[in-house]
Amino acid sequence: MFRLMGMQRFSYKKLCRVLTEEVGVKPVLGKPFYTVPPAHCMMALDLEEAGFEAVMIQSMGEEDDKLIKKKIMALAAGAISELVLVSADGGFAECVLEKAGKGVEVYIVATRLLDPKDHKSMLSYRLLNEQFHFVELARFKDSLGFDPLS
Repeated sequence: MFRLMGMQRFSYKKLCRVLTEEVGVKPVLGKPFYTVPPAHCMMALDLEEAGFEAVMIQSMGEEDDKLIKKKIMALAAGAISELVLVSADGGFAECVLEKAGKGVEVYIVATRLLDPKDHKSMLSYRLLNEQFHFVELARFKDSLGFDPLS
C-alpha cells in the first residue's frame, strides 16, 4: 500500500467499494482500472483481490497516461452513461471533456488538499470544469483507513 492523502496505509477493498458504490448514481459495469509499475507487482495482486483490474505497465508518467486515455477514448458514449476518473492530472481533461460533450456524466475523484511540502494543490485547474462532477477524495479519508480485519 502507498500513501494517499497523508495516510500511510489504506484499504484497496474499501477504495474499490467507494469508487463503485459511492461515486456516481449508476451501477458499475466493470472493474475499476488501475495501472501498476513493475516495481509494485505485488500490489497488483492486492488490487485484483480487492476488485480492481490491475494492468502492469513499464513506467509511470507517459505510458500509463497514454493507456488510460486510450481506454477512455475507446468507451462508446452510448454504451456508458458515467465515467469516474481518479486523478488530479490535467492531462486527462481533453478526453473526459470529449465524453462529457457526448452526454456522459464525468466524475473527477481527487483532492484539493494542499501538498504539505510546498502548500500547493496537486489538482489541475483543468479538471475543475463545470461539465464535470468533482468528488473530494478527502471526504472518504476515514472510511478508507486501513483495517486489518477487512
